[in-house]
Amino acid sequence: MTKEFEKDKSTDVLVVLDACNRGKQNWLQFDAAAELSAALLEAFEKKSSKATFLSVHDKVEHFSIAEGRRAQLDRVYQHLAAVEPVPALFPAVLLQELNKMPTGFVAYILTASLDEMLFDVLRKMNMHSHGIHILLISAAAELADSDRMLVRHMAKQGITVTSLTKKQLAADPIEVNVF
Repeated sequence: MTKEFEKDKSTDVLVVLDACNRGKQNWLQFDAAAELSAALLEAFEKKSSKATFLSVHDKVEHFSIAEGRRAQLDRVYQHLAAVEPVPALFPAVLLQELNKMPTGFVAYILTASLDEMLFDVLRKMNMHSHGIHILLISAAAELADSDRMLVRHMAKQGITVTSLTKKQLAADPIEVNVF
């Protein structure tokens, strides 16, 4: 499976990992989200002048990655190897971080769960961004009706959602292309 993302070269990139365990997430989902975070950051490090990685759990850990700064990317890899999901409410922690975020970024948010509270936070984020892309890591074969409804509402707000199912994650290696 290949995921391709178009990126404006003058726009900063924000990659956000949902490392909050809300009781719905399994280890396959979290590991896939962490691996996909690393793959996105690797691709953006090669193409972008600036990327920021946020690992959101009971607190937010920030990592800035400038082009050609491999040591910064290595620190992110060390973090991703050690981080485990902790009980916390992802939308609430992300909302607290919203005022600290710069404007004009393209956001890639990796999560295993959609809900109304997250949708409200993403609408607020979207006012300050050049786009929000959700990578939804799903343990089910297909999305639940409530998730499909939220995806439609997000699309109306210009927020894109790509769902990766358990079957896709188990069968296909993940490759990320940024152009």
